Amino acid sequence: MTSPASAIGYIRVSTAKQNEEDHALAAQAEKIRRQCVERGIRLIAIYEDTSSAVGPHSLERRPSLGEAAKWAARENACLMVPEPTRLFRNAEVAKRWLRTMTVPVYSVRHARILTEVELLVAIQDGADVARATREGTTKALDAKRKSGATLGSKGDRAAANKASALARAQRSDGISDTIARILLEDEAYRALSHQALADLLNRRKILSGWSRPWTRDSVKRLRKDAEQRIGEWADWDNEPLPAHQIIDEKASEVITASDASVQHSATLQLPTVRQREISVVPLTRLAPRLFARRIG
Repeated sequence: MTSPASAIGYIRVSTAKQNEEDHALAAQAEKIRRQCVERGIRLIAIYEDTSSAVGPHSLERRPSLGEAAKWAARENACLMVPEPTRLFRNAEVAKRWLRTMTVPVYSVRHARILTEVELLVAIQDGADVARATREGTTKALDAKRKSGATLGSKGDRAAANKASALARAQRSDGISDTIARILLEDEAYRALSHQALADLLNRRKILSGWSRPWTRDSVKRLRKDAEQRIGEWADWDNEPLPAHQIIDEKASEVITASDASVQHSATLQLPTVRQREISVVPLTRLAPRLFARRIG
């Protein structure tokens, strides 16, 4: 079957918390965009819902799905989803909805348009997996209780959540530094749009904090952090140097505060190194060739 000429995308998460924790909507949207680029499909728009797709009334709680289907029909386009369970996790509800559909459904996971039977099978498989996961979790917790094990208290969960948040923050800080260094490579990089910067990071195989490709939305916040980091580095460069002496281990020489202008010129090329750190790090170890030209 040939690829459709145009598409309306549809993405979904069950809860807002799910999206906040792993940027799920942005990741789904990126899959759709990439598939359209690879297949030469014109992407008209992407609709999104934040709601469960399990219950019998899930369709009523997802207005964007209906709007996406209507627009696809008007444009003679397909409805493109990352995979079938983004539509439904209830095969009976899906069956009733598909009977009213007049446009084909394209699954990125399958890289093609699926028939009604294929969609229902995939949706039922997804529902079975979700049910088995819930039942397995319940059985595992029951077994722990019967064995006398004490399950995590609210305090334990709070501590775990705090540790997880700290780990995410530290990972984001490291990525912000990486983005800042890239922005400093070329003045033109700082004028790039969010999408262009995301594409640049992806070409360099620099993944987001969740080890996923960058999207226009996911790069926004960390780009702001990176710009703030660049400002901090500039402030450090402008700080007055300490009056104490700096020892160069390699040359066994002492550079006094009267040579501060030499030291300051060298550190301007190293925005990631704070001025106050120069007092304990030999200058030649940081930039030996530059240092040799300055004093040699």
